[in-house]
This record gives sequence, structure tokens and C-alpha cells, in this order.
Amino acid sequence: MLSTEKKNPTTKEIIIEILSTDIELTARATHNKIRRLKPLTYHAVFKLLNQLVDEKVLLKNELHYSLNQEWIHRMKEHYQMLEQSYLNKKETMLINKESAHFVLPSIHEGFFMLMRALERGVFGESKVVVGHFSHLLYLHLSEEETALLKKLGEERKFYYLVNHKSNLDKMIAYYNKATFNYETKLGIPCADPFYLYVIGDKIVQINIPRELKEAMDKIYNHAFSTTLFPKPKIAQITTFVNEIAHKRTKIDVHIIIDKSAAQDIVDRTLEKMREMSGD
Repeated sequence: MLSTEKKNPTTKEIIIEILSTDIELTARATHNKIRRLKPLTYHAVFKLLNQLVDEKVLLKNELHYSLNQEWIHRMKEHYQMLEQSYLNKKETMLINKESAHFVLPSIHEGFFMLMRALERGVFGESKVVVGHFSHLLYLHLSEEETALLKKLGEERKFYYLVNHKSNLDKMIAYYNKATFNYETKLGIPCADPFYLYVIGDKIVQINIPRELKEAMDKIYNHAFSTTLFPKPKIAQITTFVNEIAHKRTKIDVHIIIDKSAAQDIVDRTLEKMREMSGD
């Protein structure tokens, strides 16, 4: 009950809490429940119930009152926006132009924290983004996440080098090209020991914990027959998403500002990309 969670809930709050568990009650039944908590008359409860109907918090069907699902939906959206606003402010404090080191909480969440920082211009305005990875990441994307990556893919050119070339890596590379216009070269020694991004004069060094990297290798590096297109086992994808992408961990990220080193990485990466036609 709300009354046990909040020290002094209002009667309206108690009514909402009661109807969230009992679904539908008459005014008399509602009063019987409330008077165990507050010494209110039936008339006072009846008046409040009808006020909540006028406020579109409750619906009235003959003698019965119930929560208005549209109101529930509005409240859900309100608190989601409130939560997102809080998280965005917290994220902005963690990753900003002055940040030299920060810790990401998981692969999936951390990746999008970096992408949102890229969108905000935290790493500069360079139109070329280079990434070096041991494996490409298979992530279940929300509509908002997909839209963000598409927007970034339209604004900048992404060039990825990947150490491995498993069938799952091939599938993700194909999807990334078709959906976000990312260029990827597989089977290039890189990302040892760090994953990294290079944007302008900044090198974003990402330290994936060893246990996660080893688990990824175990999932990705399976050999199985293919025809025209690699077909990873569903179990591989499910395991990665459930056990690795969202696993709570600590991913250390260091931001190194070195124009010469950053340009060298970009040049060597683009040289590898130009060799693709010769494969």
C-alpha cells in the first residue's frame, strides 16, 4: 500500500493506490478501505472519487470506480521523460569535453552513452570516425537507438577495423552497412588490448574487461557451414544479448588528446579500407 511507503499520503493518493490493486470498487467499498487508514466520512470519500473522475484520473461505470488507463499512460510517459532527463544530465556530467577518464556500466548502455556524447560534440566535430574492435557488437536496438545511429551515419563517415571475421561479425558488418552506412574491414589485427574510437585529435580508449572479451570470443568464434550468407546460430545471438551486452560491469574509458597519433590511426585505417577492393 502507498500508506506504508509514504509517510503522509493524501487521500487521493490512497484512493489511487487502492484502485491499482482492487481494479474496480464502489464508493462504499473504497470508503471501507480508507477508513482503516484515515477517519474520513463516506461523503468526503465520495466527493474525492468524483473529483478524480472530473480530473480524468478515474473512470466511473454506474456505481463502480476504476483507474483511467489513459491517465496511467500519461503518468508513465511523464516519469519516463523525468527519468530520461535525469539520466541525460547525469550522463552529461560524466562524459563532457573535460573528461579524461570515466567508467561505463555495460557494453550496450556504454556504447550509446558514447554515441550520445558523439552527437553532442563532446569528441569534436570531425566528419570521420574510426573504430577498432576485436568483434563488432550485436545489440538489440530500440527505435530511438536506431534513429540515433542513422542520424550519426548521415552526418559522419564511420570506418571500422575488426580483428576477427566470424560469421556473426560478417552479419553485423552487413547490417551496419545497409542500415547505417558504416564501412567495415574484417580480419585486421587491431584492438589489442583496447577497443578504440578516433574522432579528430581524440583517441577514445575502451578497456573491455577480460572476462567479457573471452566470453565474446567463445560465442563468436564458431565454425559452421554457410551458403551465400553467414547464418549465426540464434543461441549465439541470444547469449550475447542476454549475458554480455547488458551485463553490469566496469568498462574504463580514457580520452587521449594527441593530434599526431590520432591522425596516424586514421590514415592507417583508411589505407586498410582502400585495400578492400583488392580482397
